[in-house]
Amino acid sequence: MANLRKSMLVVSLLMMALCGVSLAAVYQVGDSAGWTSMGQVDFQDWAASKNFHVGDTLVFNYNNQFHNVKQVAHPGFESCNATSPIATYTNGSDTVALEKLGHFYFICGYPGHCQAGQKIDILVATATSKPNHAASPSTSSASSLYSSNLSWTWGVLGFTALVSAGMQKAVGFEICKKLASNGIVVILTARNATRGLEAAQKIKDSSISDDLVGFHQLDVVEPGSIASLAEFIKTKFGKLGILLGQ
Repeated sequence: MANLRKSMLVVSLLMMALCGVSLAAVYQVGDSAGWTSMGQVDFQDWAASKNFHVGDTLVFNYNNQFHNVKQVAHPGFESCNATSPIATYTNGSDTVALEKLGHFYFICGYPGHCQAGQKIDILVATATSKPNHAASPSTSSASSLYSSNLSWTWGVLGFTALVSAGMQKAVGFEICKKLASNGIVVILTARNATRGLEAAQKIKDSSISDDLVGFHQLDVVEPGSIASLAEFIKTKFGKLGILLGQ
């Protein structure tokens, strides 16, 4: 009976938290409108709706015949002065990695565009820092949906900690490997599929059976992904369906 209980134990590590994969996200600046001066996007409101962290990536999509991206210091951002940029991007589909804490200032260097609102201040904060902006309502409601719809029963552990660096990362991997080596099914979830699959493979490379490690891409902002996780569990580990109360 103990072995059966052990084999049926599912550990859902939200956002790869305890397995050391950072909560790295990719943000398309301006969403579908992209990086534009046409007034379709209030970039400051857009930035205020996000919580950026070290390791996240910005993607600027734009027509490079009419726009560019200039990373500037704060004075240049305030005055829309692009004469001494920190970096310049002109490809039309540029990625910028947020590799440290603090403010990242971006403007369009074409005349009049910054003054028209084509500028954005990205604040990268720590996971435990109090954000300077209100959390996105969609993120908050989706997180609540995740908690209410996945009602784990006996013996199931749910982790929602955000661990992305340092010693805690190593400890997280060791926890995952230890659980799997003891016959516990570990289901890894993350928004970034590449990082998630890499983490799952690292655990499997430690002589862990493929049957004990699964990965499912999950973005709590999208309510549909919550149901897809439940379906994934039922499909891959059918015997665990009882844990979902279905």
